Amino acid sequence: MDVSSTQPRLPGSSIVSLYAQIAKSKEDINASASHRKGTVEEMRFYLRSLSLSYARPLTPHPKILHITGTKGKGSTTCMAESLIRLKHGQHTAMFTSPHLISPRERIQLNGLPISEAEFDAAYWHVFDTLESNRTPEQTLRTHPGYFRFLTLVALHVFSTHVFPDGNKVDVILLEVGMGGRYDPTNVFEYVDACAVTKLDLDHTRILGDTLEKIAWEKGGIMKPHSRCFSPHQEPKPTDTLKECSTDTNTTLTFIDDPLSVVDPSWNLGLKGSFQRENAAIAVMLTRSITGGDVTAGVDPAEGAALEEARWPGRCQRVEVGDISFLLDGAHTEKSMEVCLDWFCEETDREAGRPTVLLFNCSHERSPITLLELIKSCRKTFEKVIFSPSDTERPSAITKPTASELLRREVDEETAAQEAKANWQETLAAVWTEINGGGDVASCVNLEEAITMIKKERGEGMVLCTGSLYIVGSVLNSVGWSWGEAATAVGD
Repeated sequence: MDVSSTQPRLPGSSIVSLYAQIAKSKEDINASASHRKGTVEEMRFYLRSLSLSYARPLTPHPKILHITGTKGKGSTTCMAESLIRLKHGQHTAMFTSPHLISPRERIQLNGLPISEAEFDAAYWHVFDTLESNRTPEQTLRTHPGYFRFLTLVALHVFSTHVFPDGNKVDVILLEVGMGGRYDPTNVFEYVDACAVTKLDLDHTRILGDTLEKIAWEKGGIMKPHSRCFSPHQEPKPTDTLKECSTDTNTTLTFIDDPLSVVDPSWNLGLKGSFQRENAAIAVMLTRSITGGDVTAGVDPAEGAALEEARWPGRCQRVEVGDISFLLDGAHTEKSMEVCLDWFCEETDREAGRPTVLLFNCSHERSPITLLELIKSCRKTFEKVIFSPSDTERPSAITKPTASELLRREVDEETAAQEAKANWQETLAAVWTEINGGGDVASCVNLEEAITMIKKERGEGMVLCTGSLYIVGSVLNSVGWSWGEAATAVGD
């Protein structure tokens, strides 16, 4: 995508330029998807242009952990970072996605997003370097899209950043954006260890419509003579992952019993009983690169580090006056199940408080399964509100109507009326059908939704879920920030 290099270099201008690189039209989105399988080759071209190595250097280098999966890959990455920094006293660099409020959140050093000044400097260095190497036949390659560009900015930061103590990054943690095999983060010929977290059906239009196909995509991050850790998976994707490990000569370990290394009494920083599975993977990943014994049992020092882990937008609770916002970006069937379990745990401790659902999801997913799970939840919502987020991922897919989602026949007049509805009105109609009525509202924006909650309820517990975009929008709306600096290395 062609982006002018004449952007003003004012503070924050990098974000404006970055957003200009997002593919917005259906044609641009489809064009990007059409050359997905060439991503790794193109990323290595970019790295050569930036004088960054994707091979294992002969000199001391940062260790690299690569994490993929459908559920829990961000949480696992976060917990591994906390273990490395707090238990082992090493400097960390972490690349994750998506962000909640600012793209800077995706690039973290010692557990915090990089500063605006460092992001600006890194962004324009990458931009100008690629621009200076541009030739007419290389226009596409010298203008990577949004996520590829962010990945390059992150890798530049990780290779150049110097911490106040004069040391550089010890460990790089890379969370896959989508899939794995053809993801922009899969550029290195060697990684020290990797992980495939719980698999589920997601991004099926791109990754495949079976767990085996998705496992093959995820298993593509395995590298020769490395180690890979995974929780217990269903039989067919398990076989696929084993085949990937055989093909790459990777030592694959399935962690069938998370409690063998994670004490159930630990108060993990990331809430929800399901996080113990992610914590176990993080423990094994960390042990594998720090000289630890992967066959050893529970280590209290690891528990102390895991208790300090923080990952916004995942089973996160934020108090705003008398309203408790319970936020989780669940957007698949399995993630919604664990989200609802967590919500029930929280509301059980505060019985009697009114409950509200604030929901949005991408129209590329069928909301039926998610809404049916919410309907079957043992907690009843007194009000259900559908609201758009402040931002959303561009899509080449046309939004379906309520009747199309519910697979029911309607006359032409009804179909025409439904076609005029916005996505939130469509979701409200679907929920009303599934739930058989109830107090339901669709809002034109999040501000209207928050105002409605405050005026009508004034107190209670609000579950915000369906996507990380709506979660991020709520966090921004209530003035949440990353807060104080993370515990420094050596403290």
